[in-house]
Amino acid sequence: MTTGGYARGLLVESHLNRPTKVEGQSRPPGDLGSTTIFEQASILNLYDPDRSQTVMDLGRMSTWGTFTGKLSTEAQEAAMRKGEGFAILSGVTTSPTLQSQMKALLARCRRPSGTCMSRA
Repeated sequence: MTTGGYARGLLVESHLNRPTKVEGQSRPPGDLGSTTIFEQASILNLYDPDRSQTVMDLGRMSTWGTFTGKLSTEAQEAAMRKGEGFAILSGVTTSPTLQSQMKALLARCRRPSGTCMSRA
């Protein structure tokens, strides 16, 4: 979970496929497995009735396979254009996984300035 752009590792317990409890992870050592009211309340976001339950494409229902296929195609085309016309808008993140994925995508664009993506 991110709060203010900083990632916090959480473990979520579920029963009958419904999240019931949130706990902190013991890594990184900064929080020693504790949680704040924000992490505890985050479980309520999983029950948001307005949250999309399906992948959408231009207002129509789609699938994850279609999404990843289109993203892959766009990324390949952007790499051929050296990133021209391709952007991903993202908030600040401290997630090592997401940062690694963004760096890999930038490397595929082969633009030294990193202008293959914009960060909001």
